[in-house]
Amino acid sequence: MFSQTNDLGLYAGQSPYDVKGFGDVSGGPPGVPDGHVARWVSSVPRDDIEYGNAGTGNWEIVEDHRKDTFYTSDGSAYEMGSDHNGQSYDGLGPIPAWLTDTAPPAPEPEPAPPVYPQFSALEMLDLFTEAEQLAVVQATMGNAAVKLWYDRLIAATFITYEDPRTEGGLQALVDVELLTPERKADIVAAMQPQALA
Repeated sequence: MFSQTNDLGLYAGQSPYDVKGFGDVSGGPPGVPDGHVARWVSSVPRDDIEYGNAGTGNWEIVEDHRKDTFYTSDGSAYEMGSDHNGQSYDGLGPIPAWLTDTAPPAPEPEPAPPVYPQFSALEMLDLFTEAEQLAVVQATMGNAAVKLWYDRLIAATFITYEDPRTEGGLQALVDVELLTPERKADIVAAMQPQALA
């Protein structure tokens, strides 16, 4: 019986042939526990016809981590055999101290963007006192800028403070003294995203 080995000298299975070929070893390896692999260790080069003959080497059992996933100290996934700061690991033998099989913690999820409430025209007008509403309506008769803002408010599908036109309209009402800065601040506060319960 002959055992085939790969380029690393690792046991690759029993040879189907009755004649020893290049890279074959006379006899088979000892029992191999899970998570390990048998490797033929020899000073004879693998392409030499003497390679694998009795007395030219011996089987050793080594840890096999070639299918495991490892991470470097910076949390990056390590690709077997690649260079990392002048070091490499092929997955055979003990795991070097500079690698870990513990995945880094998942990054914190990005906070959800704020969701500004949407107000119908009626809900928006309800943020104003009755006196403020009457003052705005009266001002629409003589101030084109207020009339335009009011008409757009009434025509809008919804109003949200996220739309910069809302801030512009409220500031215009302050500028013509239909709202005090304090009342504008109250209305703006009512239009901010609310904390989720």
